[in-house]
Amino acid sequence: MDTHTKVTKTGWGQNIGKSIIGVLIGFVMFIVSFIVLWSTEGRTNLGKVAEKAVVVSSGTVETAANGEFVSVTGDLQTNSPVGDPTYLKAGQYVVLYRNVEMYAWIEETETETKKKTGGGSEEKTTYRYVTEWTSDPSSSSDFEFPEGHDNPRMKVRSDTFYAPTAGVGAYTFDHQSASLPNPTPIQLTRDNAISQWDIRLIGRDFLYMGRSYDNPQVGDLRISFEAVHTGKKVTLFGQLTGSEILPYYHKGKTRLYRALYGTRDEAIATMKTEHKVMGWILRILGFVLMWIGLTLIYGPISAFLDVLPFLGKISRGLIAIVTFLIALILSIITTVISMIFHNTIALIIFILVVGVVLFFVFTRKKKKSAIEQI
Repeated sequence: MDTHTKVTKTGWGQNIGKSIIGVLIGFVMFIVSFIVLWSTEGRTNLGKVAEKAVVVSSGTVETAANGEFVSVTGDLQTNSPVGDPTYLKAGQYVVLYRNVEMYAWIEETETETKKKTGGGSEEKTTYRYVTEWTSDPSSSSDFEFPEGHDNPRMKVRSDTFYAPTAGVGAYTFDHQSASLPNPTPIQLTRDNAISQWDIRLIGRDFLYMGRSYDNPQVGDLRISFEAVHTGKKVTLFGQLTGSEILPYYHKGKTRLYRALYGTRDEAIATMKTEHKVMGWILRILGFVLMWIGLTLIYGPISAFLDVLPFLGKISRGLIAIVTFLIALILSIITTVISMIFHNTIALIIFILVVGVVLFFVFTRKKKKSAIEQI
């Protein structure tokens, strides 16, 4: 591991200038956070949409369901095996993924900033260069210190291979367009790997291009494979057209064209779980965007107080606490209001409650006014 250090000094005026730019970025993040939080509750739950699909048998084409949004459960299959022409013989896969990694230099950075009396700052950045396996090696020209950290170009690239056709039972579908189940690793053997002079089989996981797998050199490659296998039970959702299942668009907008492992009920449960998990991820993202945005908006205060570093440090801590609470409250309020407005029943109840409250307030005010006139 190689280590290099770079020190950058910034004056008080420059730091204030950066904090002002940060205010503009903060405003953008603050606005975007509301958009994220609001749209999160308006997302279509594909699990609920899938419940409305007409169930068709995988044995024969049900012409009565032509044009309908359907689901079919059966074994995933293809009439033509697919392989990697260069490295792997054809097998019973619908989709085959070639994954290539190179042993390469990786740049890691760690930055430490010290505030100086008078408002200036000293930024110390440590660059560490280590060698690791990576599927996306950086160009050495992008490194801060490229000398001695040369990454050659990859001789082989990752690739994807599709079977000519795919289907579930009696129905075909466009497997290159549909969302497919997650692939699983392929165990490599001398029978399925294509023999080449510069390739060695390492266990059952990799094909290796290099001198020694135990002592790899920069530029060495290892190749592994994953695939969506045939013969697995899946449930496919889409619109039936003849004997082919095509993409379905809910309300003409939201696309649902997907095959998932398992029965119809298991597939629907999976989509509902994904919807919930993604909902929480987006809510947290919206909150974090709002918190960081508010912190940046108040950044110039801390930058100004950095004339005495301890004052700047205290102000940053207080601002972080206050903006955390503000962001949390605003995020909750935005989420609740969005939930109400994106749920028809909840919106009706909300309007009725508000109407009743306003009615009682108006009636009470009217009675009070009548009593005062007497």
